[in-house]
Parts: sequence; C-alpha cells; structure tokens
Amino acid sequence: NEKQKLISSDGNSYDNFGYSVSVSGNILLIGSPYSDINGNINQGSVYVFERDITTGFWNEKQKLISSDGNSEDNFGYSVSVSENILFIGSPNINGNSNQGSV
Repeated sequence: NEKQKLISSDGNSYDNFGYSVSVSGNILLIGSPYSDINGNINQGSVYVFERDITTGFWNEKQKLISSDGNSEDNFGYSVSVSENILFIGSPNINGNSNQGSV
C-alpha cells in the first residue's frame, strides 16, 4: 500500500518532478529538470526531502537551484546522494547540448 505521495511545494505542469530520485538514510533528492526558474525555461531544480524518524513521513526541506543557472540547463536531470554528499547532473550547461556539469 502507498504510504505517502510526494509532490513539490511549487510544482507546475511539465516540470517533470520525479525525473530522477536518490535516497540515502533519511535524505531524499528528487530532480525536476524541466522546471522554470526566474524566467529561465527548463533551468531545473532539485528538491531535498527529509524523513521524520518518528512518523516515517517525508517532508520537503529545501529547493536547490544552480548558482549560475540558465534556460535549458536541465539541472536535476540526474541526482545522487550518499550520506550528506549530493551530486546533481546538469547535461546542457548554458543550453549547450551534451556539454554538461555535475
């Protein structure tokens, strides 16, 4: 049985929330690589959820965006977390297909 359905606090159509997912312990990353940020189309973002150890439910704690984000970067296309270290893939830096960065 489904225990909880996670959605972003500020999601819109075509954001692709859930495109990438990674969990380590009580930390969960969820990529939304097609979200628009401050007018930048498909800049992308990543949501950080933390599991409440008492209830077992996940709570959204933070939304991450690239410090130098631009349209079509697709920040959050891939995500990985191990303990307290996060890796976030952005395959199209400055809209340059396949240039990418992590």
